[in-house]
Amino acid sequence: MEISCNKRINFSRDEEQLLVALVEKYKLVIENRKSNATTWKDKEKAWQVIEKEFNSNSGQNVRNSKQLKEKYLNMKKRTKQRFSNEKRYNKQTGGGPHTPVDITDVDIAIKDIIGKQITGLSNNYDCDSQMNSKYSHKKSLYIKFNFIVNI
Repeated sequence: MEISCNKRINFSRDEEQLLVALVEKYKLVIENRKSNATTWKDKEKAWQVIEKEFNSNSGQNVRNSKQLKEKYLNMKKRTKQRFSNEKRYNKQTGGGPHTPVDITDVDIAIKDIIGKQITGLSNNYDCDSQMNSKYSHKKSLYIKFNFIVNI
């Protein structure tokens, strides 16, 4: 049985923290939602710069930009899942033991980078919104009705 030479070594906790710190530095380019040729080139250049900085600062294993990008996307996906689980567990009703979600410092740092992708957008006009405390649902319907009648 042969062992593959392409086996990757797992990222250490220090390497994950370094990667998140470097992504934080270039987050405006990496998390840009546009999808045109210029943006893709800028993102590729940013990942090349991150690769150079990562390899010069890590001192452990040499990683290429493809591996770093893949690791970051996996960490981002894991962070979204953990915060989603936490939100779901907090809204559960009924008995049973509380199931804590293990949220790490890396997850919190990634949440700070991607922001609204995890927390979502607030809606002031949603009657179920916690932000909508100024008017009750009935008052807002009355105001809308009164506005329509006065026209």
